Amino acid sequence: MRALIILERISMGLNIIANRKLGLKGFAEGWDDCYLMVRGVNEAKRQELQDKLTPDTTDAEAAEVMRQACLDVITGGLVITTSEDGTTSSVTVDRKDVPDVVEALNLSWQQEVVSVATGADRLKAMSN
Repeated sequence: MRALIILERISMGLNIIANRKLGLKGFAEGWDDCYLMVRGVNEAKRQELQDKLTPDTTDAEAAEVMRQACLDVITGGLVITTSEDGTTSSVTVDRKDVPDVVEALNLSWQQEVVSVATGADRLKAMSN
């Protein structure tokens, strides 16, 4: 019976979903404590993104791939909002707010989001 349970566990596989925190320090003045929560992607999704970005991909196409990837992986966070009278306050972001957040991010910050989602920000260079 024990062997059957172990085999069943192995055949089911794991579904690990990691959420990572991307600090927005440097995005704008006063944003040092702001962040985005980014869902890590699995290897298949990472490969799918990589396949969309070929040497033949135009800048506009690459920007759209990055924008769409951000819409898929940002799950929430804390950002600064400015009211009509010019006052600022911190607000919690949830999934319904993500399109507005992505719209505010420039391409380099979108690339940072994708880098965190794919784990590429954790790669280290090795020297001999």
